[in-house]
Amino acid sequence: MAVVLLLAGAPLRATPVVPVEPSDHMVQVGGRCAFWKDSSGRATIEEVLTLSPSAFNEGSGLEDLTFGFQSHPMWFKVTFEYREAQEPAPFLLVLDYSLVDEVRLYLPQKDGTWKELDYTAYEGSHRPVFSVTLQPGPNPMFVRVSTEGTLRFPLYLFKEHTYRVRALRQTAGMGLFFGALLLAAFINLFFFYAYKREPDGIASLFLTLLIVFYSIFQSIQDGFVLFFIPKHIGSLFRAYVICGELGLVALSFFMIFFFKRDYVNTPFLQVFSYFWGAALILIILTFSVSPALYVKVFALTGAVSFVPNLWLLLHPPGRRTFLGRYLLIAYLLLIGSIVIFGVRGLGQLPSNWFTLNIIRLGFLLFIVVLTLIQFKRLQLLIEEKYTVEKNWKELYEASSKFVPREFLSFMHRGSIKDVRLGDQTETELTLMFSDIRNFTSIVESLTPAESFEFLNGYFECIGPIIRKHHGFIDKYIGDGVMAIFPHKADDALAAALEIQQALPALNRRYESKGWPSIRIGIGIHTGPCMVGTVGEDLRMDTTVISDVVNIAARLENLTKTFGTDILISEQVVMSLADPGALHLRFLGKVMVKGKSSAVSVFQVLTDREFLKEKELRAAYDSFEQGMFAFFKRDFATAISLFNRVLEVVPSDMPARVYLEEAMTLHASGVPEGWDGYLRITS
Repeated sequence: MAVVLLLAGAPLRATPVVPVEPSDHMVQVGGRCAFWKDSSGRATIEEVLTLSPSAFNEGSGLEDLTFGFQSHPMWFKVTFEYREAQEPAPFLLVLDYSLVDEVRLYLPQKDGTWKELDYTAYEGSHRPVFSVTLQPGPNPMFVRVSTEGTLRFPLYLFKEHTYRVRALRQTAGMGLFFGALLLAAFINLFFFYAYKREPDGIASLFLTLLIVFYSIFQSIQDGFVLFFIPKHIGSLFRAYVICGELGLVALSFFMIFFFKRDYVNTPFLQVFSYFWGAALILIILTFSVSPALYVKVFALTGAVSFVPNLWLLLHPPGRRTFLGRYLLIAYLLLIGSIVIFGVRGLGQLPSNWFTLNIIRLGFLLFIVVLTLIQFKRLQLLIEEKYTVEKNWKELYEASSKFVPREFLSFMHRGSIKDVRLGDQTETELTLMFSDIRNFTSIVESLTPAESFEFLNGYFECIGPIIRKHHGFIDKYIGDGVMAIFPHKADDALAAALEIQQALPALNRRYESKGWPSIRIGIGIHTGPCMVGTVGEDLRMDTTVISDVVNIAARLENLTKTFGTDILISEQVVMSLADPGALHLRFLGKVMVKGKSSAVSVFQVLTDREFLKEKELRAAYDSFEQGMFAFFKRDFATAISLFNRVLEVVPSDMPARVYLEEAMTLHASGVPEGWDGYLRITS
């Protein structure tokens, strides 16, 4: 090391020293280095070592060095002094700037030579990164940077773990930024797809192209593109300029279609034509001239392109003045961010977080504002073009609150205006009736306003559940509901089970207001029904006429007698896809009021966990045995079995009903013609 320092001492005496300690995880070089421009572009490390100290310019402070356009390589002398260290330590030397053609690092060797390192050897980074080992004491090195654009020299020394964490955060930030741009592009592409025949839709297409070209432009600027291509980026200046120029062209077309102005054969259209011609020429020039030239021309055409766009924004058509103001503000902010970024690139402003990210922030704000404006514009377009259709749709939607659309489909009518008195059709339906227990006494404890809120809260709870299972509500009968399920009985039963499961949450809401909780009973029956319209020409209604309606209503009423939640008929059980998947209990054949034939009634046990306990399962087995004995007229055995059920489940109302019936028959004898049916007269 002493020999190396002796050989390199003369040219390094003027170089500021960057102190490094073992505890440092990141060290910023900033201006603590010396730099020299290689005008010939061919200087070797040996020739640089022979230069006098006066040939180098010295930086100072922690601000990163910023240069303007550079067409010649720049050499930087940096000396890290590794203090209070006993052993060598590995570090990463990082140039936090990607838009360069080539970066090379030169390190002194013990034999007096200098080793040349290529940054592409380090994997996993989109920045120029070198693996270096610092020896205790001074560690001189040279960095050669070659670029055809603007140059910045943000050089850092990192511990590897620290750099990987920082790089991961930077990558995540860039991912969010480009993800937001991608989302905006998809939104505008959707706008174009939906309204491609309208100028507003075409404007969204050009806004999408602007976002795409800018995203590529910015990914090259940030080096993000290097995650997907090799690190040799000398040719990326061409893509950088082409994407930037195409983005400006897309922006000009967006402005034209945004304002829908006819510029054919006008002097103003010629201004745009000149710009588009210049853009085409510049794109061609990128394949034949040096990057130093076409990058400068790109900056010039970019500045010129602002003029016609600003003229458009300052002279908007009357109906677009309001939205044009927002666009003008966003555009001025974008121009301001580009100016600040460009002045910084020329070395006239310091490189800090604000000046380095100003163009990203400005463009993201610009794109967000434009996307929101396009959304508003398309909203206005819809309002202007479809006002009549919207009013008709609102009328149709309003009518469906009173006449379910399903009735229209039953009668093969397209809308309510096509319905005629006497329209009818026959179809297989499943009907569900539900009713709130003791609603009359509940209402007595509430004010009229609370009663309506109470009842509507219940309907708002069960309505979506019924629709979820492909049913619809035909009528509200006080606190009761008549629902129709046109497809299959399984839908009605699934809705009934979910309604019962939703009651605890509804009751908690009621109890929080000081209102009583509720229980409901549900009856379900299925069969052929006549669906049609009744009434007279000036006042008609849709209805279902069938014995199915009466039986479903009677089943719901039986839930009060049996103290159950859900009762279904034998026809429903036979219509289910898999009756064995449910816990059903046969409650016998019941003769209800107004009916001449008995209905086989089944209880649906809503709490399936209830049957997991061994004693409870035994109790239900005893009930089935008791029902068998009851029908065989062995009332003594039936009484014993029903009592056994009540010992385990005292609240079981079906067992209590049949116990009382068995005790009556056992005491008074079986009447002539007894058929085992349970007769309910209320």
